[in-house]
Amino acid sequence: MAPVKASPPSRVDLLRLIRVGSCVVTCAFLVLAGCKKYEIVDEAKAEGKTPADFSADDYDYFRDMDMRPDGTVDAAGNSVLKPLELKENENTDAIKGRNTWVLWCAGDEVFWDYLAGHSYGFLDLLKLCDFAPDDKLGGKRWGPAGLTIEPGTKAPDKPDEFGLYIRQPEDKTLRQPDPKLYGRSSGIVGLRLFPNPKFDDKARQRWDASKYRNDEKYYNDPNLVRPYRVGMSCVFCHVAPHPLNPPADPEAPKWANLSTTIGAQYFRMRAVFGNLLKEDNFIYHLLDSQPPGTIDTSLIATDQINNTSTMNALWDFGARLDRSGILAHRSPDYAKDYAARYGHNDFENVSGESATLPVLLYDLPNAYANPRPVPRILLEGADSIGVWGALARVYLNIGMFSERWITLHNLFIGFRKQQPFKISDVEKNSVYWQVNKRNVGYLAKFFVKSTGPMRLKDAPGGKALGNLKGEGVPWDPQLAAGRKVFAERCIICHSSKQPNGMNGAPKGPEKINPNELVEYLKDPSYRNWALAEVEKPDFWENNFLSTDLRVPVTLIKTNAARSLGSNAIPGHMWEDYSSDTYKNLPAIGEITCWNPYAQRNFEWQPPDNGRGYYRPPPLIGIWATAPLLHNNTCGLFNNDPSVKGRLEAFNDGIYRLLTPGKTDDEAEANRYLWASGASTDLGSPLNHATIDRLKQDHGLIWRTPVETHMHIPAPYIQQFVAGVCPDWIRWLVNYPWISFAVLLLIGILIFLASRWRALGYIVLVLAVLLGLFAAFIRGWFGDLNVAPTPAGTPVDLLANLDPERATKPANLAALAFGMKNLRKPGTDAERKQVEKLLGMSASPDLVLDRGHYFAKDLSKQELDDLVDLLKTF
Repeated sequence: MAPVKASPPSRVDLLRLIRVGSCVVTCAFLVLAGCKKYEIVDEAKAEGKTPADFSADDYDYFRDMDMRPDGTVDAAGNSVLKPLELKENENTDAIKGRNTWVLWCAGDEVFWDYLAGHSYGFLDLLKLCDFAPDDKLGGKRWGPAGLTIEPGTKAPDKPDEFGLYIRQPEDKTLRQPDPKLYGRSSGIVGLRLFPNPKFDDKARQRWDASKYRNDEKYYNDPNLVRPYRVGMSCVFCHVAPHPLNPPADPEAPKWANLSTTIGAQYFRMRAVFGNLLKEDNFIYHLLDSQPPGTIDTSLIATDQINNTSTMNALWDFGARLDRSGILAHRSPDYAKDYAARYGHNDFENVSGESATLPVLLYDLPNAYANPRPVPRILLEGADSIGVWGALARVYLNIGMFSERWITLHNLFIGFRKQQPFKISDVEKNSVYWQVNKRNVGYLAKFFVKSTGPMRLKDAPGGKALGNLKGEGVPWDPQLAAGRKVFAERCIICHSSKQPNGMNGAPKGPEKINPNELVEYLKDPSYRNWALAEVEKPDFWENNFLSTDLRVPVTLIKTNAARSLGSNAIPGHMWEDYSSDTYKNLPAIGEITCWNPYAQRNFEWQPPDNGRGYYRPPPLIGIWATAPLLHNNTCGLFNNDPSVKGRLEAFNDGIYRLLTPGKTDDEAEANRYLWASGASTDLGSPLNHATIDRLKQDHGLIWRTPVETHMHIPAPYIQQFVAGVCPDWIRWLVNYPWISFAVLLLIGILIFLASRWRALGYIVLVLAVLLGLFAAFIRGWFGDLNVAPTPAGTPVDLLANLDPERATKPANLAALAFGMKNLRKPGTDAERKQVEKLLGMSASPDLVLDRGHYFAKDLSKQELDDLVDLLKTF
């Protein structure tokens, strides 16, 4: 029999096949996508709840927190402390504010439960709340993680019904907050526990507490349903031992030993938000590179920059309002006198959408002004539409209305364009946002009462331990020499009281080109004003000790990363929460960066749209808040909240910060050659940096101490690939088996048409390849380890890659095939690869502890006089 010769398919046959295949594909995706697109709402709205279901509690649960001096001293000469008096007549709004700050999670327990199964195996907050006998942290949370154990709780002798050891109240007769509103205590201040509505009978049967503690495959399963959801309140990042009343044992404080506004100064990012990571994972070291007491608030909605900054201490809320131009909280006489003597920052223009939010409170005059007075929040001053908007946005950034938030960006990994989280969206679809419209006012009233200075003279033994001069206040006659140095060197950035240009007074720094601020100190009119003003005792009262102005990083020369954050620029996540004034700030010009591989400086031009600026930090309480600089990299970290411990850290940090030198380069060298003591748990000094390494790196460059890779557990590979792949093929990643089945069906149909077998073979091979791809992203071949990196690699060399640059074909090739060159130390190949990586960077400024050399030419006596003054703030 003669062989049958295959002929090419006819056009009619091909069209028929295309119709069949299209029908199959369309039907498959209609089944998946459904016929109706539902609007995303938060859990409370989906359950039919209203703001009336979430009324703030006015019982003063935390009366002993936030102690303040009562103006008297005890027999030992120490200041007597008293609780804040938050109740005014019958008005309990400030009490509601503190309860909101400490307890209210705004529904973010939905988000943190979601992250437990979608964080690529990084974190699980519930594990931190389990104080089992075999707890890997030894039952401690302060020492290893910087978290605050809730006073009045104890670890139980027996587990609860789910096998977990959640701390319990020691006195069960004490009134507890409503668990339906605020959750129940987790044993850690700032974390609250809620029942998990998904923990049904099936989940209960699968739950195994022992495996949850010890079996990595079990607790890394994205489908694992935990019995509790963990909510986070704002105080989680702001509570710490009270500088004026520190605990005898930080692992067992009393409420009176805690401040809700000092900032979580001892918080460890990796121990908290990377508590599941192992040391060979690059992300372990990325989080570790954020020193104690700092956090990258753009970690989750990432801007692709490792830009950590201090957990804000909230100081003198009233003086911040004064500086912005808001005086409604003051008496008429105070407001009149202040306006006559001092100026304020220029008002900021905001968008129409941003202007729908009040400046501060609903019931104040000009509540919706535009331009408007803005006390700026965040170190770079991006949160800039008013106090109300800043306080409300914080809840969005820790997970409120996460149902919508997680759809707007690629969690943690990025490499996908963000979408803005619109005010109109949350206003319409989030009940929790509606609740916060009321709660923000409570918070503001609490902060006005709770954020006054904490002076060293009022701490136990503070006068003696700090060798304070006179009465320990800035206006003491014995501190005149220090005040003179302050007036001549510091006041231009570190005073909220500035001249207003009226009645012969000089103009204030807000009217000066920010690049000329240091030179303006020499202006005779301004200098004379400053020297006279610092001698007035009332100058030092109600003074925020910061101008709140945006100063270009080219002037202060500190690490630029935090100033370059992009989440608030047009088209990005928080565009509605930054002012048009911020978005239109001019580009700052080139900054000088250090290439440690080539051992040379290079110039780099940051982008505009608000980036490249810092607000001067307030100097209030500086004696209690070292290490210094915006990223806590300057000075000793000793993990000691006692008065003695705080002063040891301050003395080390302040003299490092203010090292002398004839030039900036000489001052820089003197800083990194400073002999700090051992920094607790972090090596000596930070990141085990030796003097030789600090010389080579021109300061602290955080490097991986071991060989690392990017580790993605098998169950998360599909999520990882879907997150970073282009939009046009994401459906293929999300539904690989359907795509495989469709191709397989088409291949079989073609193959059965005997004339088309060659084409059928091709389609079947493609189907098999797609099947293998589906098996890979479903984790059938095991965990994914990519980007092996040798020990000693600067973390920010890889952490700051700019997706727009990195995804260009030539750069993708360098990332795919050139990383091996980092294993060739001292070679041209290594140096060229580093040059390419720096060229792809969103922030190539690797040195963390440089800058602020304004005191470099002070004499030793002048420096000592200034430090004596700073200790009294």
